[in-house]
Amino acid sequence: MARTHYQRAVGSLSERGAERTSRIELLLADERPGSHGGGVARTVLEVSRELAERGHVIDFVYAQRGDFLATYAGFCRTIEWTPNLRLDRQTPVSSSLGVLRGVRRSLRKRHDIVYLHYPSHDVFGTAVGFAQRAAVVCHLHFAPPPQFGWSNILTTPGISRYIAVSRHVKRSWVSAGLKADWVDVVHNGVNPARYAPGDPDEIQRTRVELGVGPEQTLVVFAGRLHPSKGAHVLADAMVRVARPDWRLVVAGAVDPRPSVEAGRAYAESVVRRSPAGTVLAGLLVDVVPLYQAADVVVVPTIGDEGFPRVIIEAMSCGVPVVGSRVGGIPEALTGQLARFLFESGDAVALASLLEQVCAWRTQEPGLGAVCREHVRRSFTSGHTVDAIEAALRSAVCTNRIRGVSASRRRLLRWNRVGHETRQRSGA
Repeated sequence: MARTHYQRAVGSLSERGAERTSRIELLLADERPGSHGGGVARTVLEVSRELAERGHVIDFVYAQRGDFLATYAGFCRTIEWTPNLRLDRQTPVSSSLGVLRGVRRSLRKRHDIVYLHYPSHDVFGTAVGFAQRAAVVCHLHFAPPPQFGWSNILTTPGISRYIAVSRHVKRSWVSAGLKADWVDVVHNGVNPARYAPGDPDEIQRTRVELGVGPEQTLVVFAGRLHPSKGAHVLADAMVRVARPDWRLVVAGAVDPRPSVEAGRAYAESVVRRSPAGTVLAGLLVDVVPLYQAADVVVVPTIGDEGFPRVIIEAMSCGVPVVGSRVGGIPEALTGQLARFLFESGDAVALASLLEQVCAWRTQEPGLGAVCREHVRRSFTSGHTVDAIEAALRSAVCTNRIRGVSASRRRLLRWNRVGHETRQRSGA
């Protein structure tokens, strides 16, 4: 069987080359390092912190202030602000100058890898990588956009390596034009010590704060309040269940896309169609107490989904999760937990599934331990960082190998197909 460029490169590494890559110096870029960034921002923080604990050196660059900055300051060598990490079609000149400023600041230190978490940061990343002859690695948390901008067409093939959070995300990007050999799949992971079952007194305290009694069943939605996340589907399912002793808590920030007004209107519509007593908790900086107090957590996504952290966070806390069968969700709910999947957008099926699951404390009391063991076996942060570290090392080792990670022709075809699809649908 013919070996890939990666296998040939790794096979030819000398011991001296391996020693040079023992400590990796990374330039890490994130748009907004804070809780408003949701699961992606938290993943970036936890992965980079563990990489630093393993002896790697991290310089951090960001575009918008967030509440994680103080944490980054505790383990990063340097932290730099830049006006822009991405080009903006609405302000092409100012955003280009902002990206250039960020590139110049980032050249003050030498790096082995430029580590991106948004494909829209490709111009910034490839510019720094080219100037420093550094590998550029992009972590893919979502499926590709319907249309690639001109900067993506030009720079995507120059990315050294990609890491996808699920097989679904990898398949989507390969369909769009990436070469499969250049994309590693690394599922998200959590620290079981951080996400652990709660103390009974703390659980009771959280429930009292939410207005939920000890005998009531607490159903939780935790995520952005956007139609694609499906909170309205859960609201409809709860109305169908019609149990007066059940309570729904919706926790998450209003999504400002396409506008803040639209986001607020959607959040209000979710509350209106929910049963009486529903609590809109807003954005929680620490969502662990809510998981611990819950009887079931629901991920009713109707849009695309990469690999939602909320599933493994809640299960690590010993709470079962019900999720829609879309995107990377089925990759998290596997084995005997696959019975908690339902068809996306089907409120009737979700209501039926909730009635089965919510009695688990009496009918299947060992289910919480099963959920936690599922995470400990397959989705710990240690597993995740091991795989990411290996992907970063391979990127350093193969950086000088000639080749491109994507086909510009296929990227352009993806744009054309997306445009034709929108025309047929009248969008």
